[in-house]
Amino acid sequence: MRDAQGHVNGVLDFSYDVSEQVQARQQLQQLNQELEARVQERTRELDVARAQAEEQRNRLLRLFGQAPAEINLFAGPEHVWTLVHPRTRELLQNRPLQGLPRRQALPELPEAQHELFDSVYRTGQPVHALETTQRFDRFHNGELHDEYFDLTLQPKFDAGGRIEGVMSFAINVTERVRSRQRAEALQADLLTAARRQAQERAAFHNVFEQTPALIALLRAPGHRFEYVNPAYQALLPGRPLLGLDMAVAVPESEEQGFVALLDRVYQTGETFFGAELPFAPEPVDGGPARTWYFNFTYQAYREDGQVAGVTIFAFDVTEQVLARQQREAERQQLHKLFMEAPAPIVILDGPDLVFQLVNPAYQRVFPGRALQGKPVLEAMPEVAGTAIYHSLRGVYDTGETFVEQELPLMLARYDDGPLEEMFFTFTYQARRNAQGEIDGVLAFAHEVTDQVQARRVVEEGGAQARALAEQLHTANEQLTRTNVDLDNFIYTASHDLKVPIANIEGLLQALTRSCPRWLWSATCPKCLGSCRRPPSASGAPSSSSPT
Repeated sequence: MRDAQGHVNGVLDFSYDVSEQVQARQQLQQLNQELEARVQERTRELDVARAQAEEQRNRLLRLFGQAPAEINLFAGPEHVWTLVHPRTRELLQNRPLQGLPRRQALPELPEAQHELFDSVYRTGQPVHALETTQRFDRFHNGELHDEYFDLTLQPKFDAGGRIEGVMSFAINVTERVRSRQRAEALQADLLTAARRQAQERAAFHNVFEQTPALIALLRAPGHRFEYVNPAYQALLPGRPLLGLDMAVAVPESEEQGFVALLDRVYQTGETFFGAELPFAPEPVDGGPARTWYFNFTYQAYREDGQVAGVTIFAFDVTEQVLARQQREAERQQLHKLFMEAPAPIVILDGPDLVFQLVNPAYQRVFPGRALQGKPVLEAMPEVAGTAIYHSLRGVYDTGETFVEQELPLMLARYDDGPLEEMFFTFTYQARRNAQGEIDGVLAFAHEVTDQVQARRVVEEGGAQARALAEQLHTANEQLTRTNVDLDNFIYTASHDLKVPIANIEGLLQALTRSCPRWLWSATCPKCLGSCRRPPSASGAPSSSSPT
């Protein structure tokens, strides 16, 4: 026996008990010798011992019929069947054999098997063949059946030493051959199964080595590492794992509760499924600490019906978890932004447009109405059939954004309250899920009722304002003309006054040149003496002109 690598690892012993065949052959040989001796004796004493010889022949025939081997006698070169063994008759039922040449009696046999008899008859040399295949038409119906024989063909001599025929000594070993064939087929099947298992193990090993999943095989109550694939080793770089218990090789796994989970699986045999559980290995070479998240399975494996260890299949879902955490943080931030926004904002969910989020600014528009968690038509039945509801449905059905300025609506600020005319500036935008499908509507609204009403007041007083403006325009034109007249008057007066002043100035200059110096001490005609000049160093008045 050989293992998957071709090394001998045992011996298969197939033993078959052939004692009966050997004893029968020995007995036949003894009988043959005795027969020959008696034939010779009978030849010498033929006349005197005919009765005794006949009795001896009958005894031999009885022994011949009781022999375990099939003994058949053939005479002449055509091998005419002169003696047919009972077992041969039983094997070839409904077949005429006695007195027929062998080729005629057994035409289904190949010529090579008949030629063996020819060779023994021609040469006198016996032939021995083990487990020869004889394909007989046993039931004479055209269907061939394989039988196996240990065959001995011996020449049969007459009293003169001449070959007169052939004796066939055959032991039917069909069951032995078929048993061996079954055993060989079973062995071949076992070898094939062993090779297939080895190939499957090799295939699984290759798959485990190449898969991105983390795979480990733990054995015994201490969870000793028997196998880890590269992905598992990469989680703990530089650490020796094989041959060490989990608590020794990865002490942080015990601190974080994973060894306790393995203990429970080993003790109970029940599989454990973990979803997005965090694992924080010790940092490598003082590097930054990092937490990983895994979906994993702890599954017991058995040998001889007993739990022998635990297999680990883990999948890294760190990116998904961190992405979801980031999305959740962004969602919380967005929710906070919506809730703190001064503008009214709502999120309508699903085809029924259920109020999923209502920020305080929107709720202040309807202080006496419960909106959260209700469909739009239930929370605000007055919008049924209105343009605003059709716009919401249109956004949900088509995904096209809707914008409307100063849309008038008849709404109630309180449940069962009176309808009021309100004006809103709306933006309706479709909300989509991760697959890009529309699953809701975002509504951004701003109430502009006060602005619209104020503009209406301004528009109602517009005529009076225009009349007053016309009056003011007329007054302004009149004032403009008055100003123009005043400007002309001032220009004319200024021009008319310049000439006498210039004349007076010329007279004063002439008078100054013609008057003696002592007159400088007189009173100035302009300021009545207030601009008298002090005398110079010579006692005369200053030569500067009086101001």
